[in-house]
Amino acid sequence: MKFWLKAREDYYRKPPLTEAELEEAEKELGHKLPETYRKLLLEQNGGSIRFNALRLRKRPIEGNFFVEFGFLQGVGEMPGILDTAFVTKEWNLPKELVILNGDGHTWFALDYRNNRVEPAVSYIDTDGDLDFVLADNFDEFIKDLYIEEEGLYRFNPDEDEDYKLDAMPEDELISLLQSGQFTKIKKALDNLFYYPKNSITENYVLNILNETDEKVQDKIGSSLFQYISFQRIKYDLPIVNKIIDELNKHPKVAHYATLITEFIKEMEEAKEEQIFDDDDYEVVPYEDE
Repeated sequence: MKFWLKAREDYYRKPPLTEAELEEAEKELGHKLPETYRKLLLEQNGGSIRFNALRLRKRPIEGNFFVEFGFLQGVGEMPGILDTAFVTKEWNLPKELVILNGDGHTWFALDYRNNRVEPAVSYIDTDGDLDFVLADNFDEFIKDLYIEEEGLYRFNPDEDEDYKLDAMPEDELISLLQSGQFTKIKKALDNLFYYPKNSITENYVLNILNETDEKVQDKIGSSLFQYISFQRIKYDLPIVNKIIDELNKHPKVAHYATLITEFIKEMEEAKEEQIFDDDDYEVVPYEDE
């Protein structure tokens, strides 16, 4: 299932996330996030989604059995799930929540009040004095997202997607990758994530795996995994195999090689079975620009 909406500009999308950064966020929040949510965040760190509504199975709101839901927050602030402490205090919300979506009066949140291992997803309306469970867990919540065609604004994700942006100049990108400074390398990798070039990946990104510390290696591994899995229709299999080989040489980032291998296997099996439709992934060779 395609989940994230690939929009030209997305107020809710944060920079790509590593496993280490996600674990650090969980420590700050004081809660382990649901596994499906974690996987979505590692694929893309929050943003607009390919749905505009959430089906209400347990009770209606103002007579409707759906409510608008068009984005899912990522790890970060203003906006992001790390705003939870501020939002909770500012709006006098219950404790033990992680805010997934909200507009100042109505909130959707992971609710750990009754289960700290597998949180429910709750809806809270500070004006209407509503506080109730929407879904018993995050997976059930995700299943109830859909496109409402009658009661909300017209929404066609395939028409609304527009992800072609101007890339950072190649010489600037290479300079940042060769800087030896984490913040500059991170900036380059984030740019590469949105404008992938196989030659840059092969000749520069993989080379610095051997020359950097574990923090940079983790960022490289995370970015390469996201580059392959998020872009989907843009990859060159020989380069992917080289990426897997290089990541496997470094124990601290070898798990990214496993993730990439599993993803490619899944895509190839789906391609062989010809099960693609509008909600499936398509894999075709990537032609370097």
